[in-house]
Amino acid sequence: MTYFRSSVFRSFNTLVDIRLKHWADKELPQRSVNAGWETLQEVFSRQVKHDASSGGDHDSIFDPLKEAVVQEAMSSHQWDSKALDYLVR
Repeated sequence: MTYFRSSVFRSFNTLVDIRLKHWADKELPQRSVNAGWETLQEVFSRQVKHDASSGGDHDSIFDPLKEAVVQEAMSSHQWDSKALDYLVR
C-alpha cells in the first residue's frame, strides 16, 4: 500500500511538473506581455486625462480628436515579436 501511494504521488508530481513547465514556457510569456500592455494602456490613459485636466490652456474642443487618436493608437499598436522572444529565453 505504501509503495502504491508513493508511486501515485511521484506520478502526480511528474504530471504537475510537466504541466507547470509547459505553462511557464508557452503561456506565461504571452500572459506577461498582455498584462504589460493592459497596464501601459491604463497608465497612458490616466496620464492623458491628467494632462488635459491640469493644463491651464486646455481647449475642450480638441478632446474628441485627442480621444480618437489615443483609441486608434491603442487599437493599432502591435508588440514587436521580440518581446515574447526575450521572455521565452
